[in-house]
Amino acid sequence: MKIMQKYSVFVNWFEDYVNSYNLNPKDQENINLKIHHTYRVCKEIVDIGNSLNLNELDIFLAKTIALFHDIGRFEQYAKYKTFSDAKSEDHALLGIKILLNNNILEELGKSNIKIIINAIQYHNKVKIPSNLDAKSLLFTKLIRDADKLDIWRVVIDYYEKKSNNEKIGLGLLNEPYISDEIYNAIKNKEIIGYDKLKTINDLKLLQMAWIYDINFHRTFEIIKERNYLKKIYDTLPKSERIYNIYKEMENYLNEMAKQ
Repeated sequence: MKIMQKYSVFVNWFEDYVNSYNLNPKDQENINLKIHHTYRVCKEIVDIGNSLNLNELDIFLAKTIALFHDIGRFEQYAKYKTFSDAKSEDHALLGIKILLNNNILEELGKSNIKIIINAIQYHNKVKIPSNLDAKSLLFTKLIRDADKLDIWRVVIDYYEKKSNNEKIGLGLLNEPYISDEIYNAIKNKEIIGYDKLKTINDLKLLQMAWIYDINFHRTFEIIKERNYLKKIYDTLPKSERIYNIYKEMENYLNEMAKQ
């Protein structure tokens, strides 16, 4: 079977799988959020992959990883009614379990399966482990960049009130302050886990700080083109310390986008 035919088989399986979650309208809205997110991440990863001149097999692997990176989200939401891993379980590990139990990847060969599993496992972790093989590292970086690009789009719609889906805010307090712990960590470019967040504004600042966890030049270009940092900053309460952090991030983005 040709590579792109195999990808079509995966898409058909994905659609059958997600359609098996037939929930009430409000819950279905959250399922649909992740379905649409998945397809957009597939497009983002191809854009970044093409900028690296990846071959046909590598583009196929990248698209497959993007298609399945959030497959655990559907069972997570159906079972726990949340997208917060801290309040439920790790959606990446749950997704890997689902893929392996369904034997969907079995025809791809051990080395390709290893790459896909590693990339999915580490797409949502605070840090990529230092002992990953080169190929797994490449695809882990690809999915992390592509995923962030669409998460930014989704959360900006929510923060600008174009979306009223409260699950995007992870149930955090909608208070007009930023925790000192979060502010200091981001100011010092330290890594922060979601479990440390207290307010929506903490989350916004954390999402802006993802700029320091971007791996590819094309991703920086897209972030700048779409004005993502400024759009999140515009929804934050104004203070000198937040402005200074934002300007530092913006300067870093401009530098990386022009290299």
